Amino acid sequence: MFRLAHSHGSLLGAVLVIAAMWARGAGARQSRPALFALRFGALVMPLGFLAAGVWHSESAPGLAIWLVPAGALPLIFGLISIALSSRVGK
Repeated sequence: MFRLAHSHGSLLGAVLVIAAMWARGAGARQSRPALFALRFGALVMPLGFLAAGVWHSESAPGLAIWLVPAGALPLIFGLISIALSSRVGK
């Protein structure tokens, strides 16, 4: 679980940097809910893996693993929203 938390945190950090550069390069105005959802998802998803690894039983991850899909949904919404708004802005 710790390896998954580290890899998702690193890759989602890179996704945040790329999304910021893409949004700035496209010149489109980004909505605040989309930016918040992107940041929230990039924070909650690795945190779910980390917490599930800390509090777990012997055979299964902890209940905090449910934070992973709860973080993935706003992350997907934010990425799609930023992509669509930059496409409309042209």
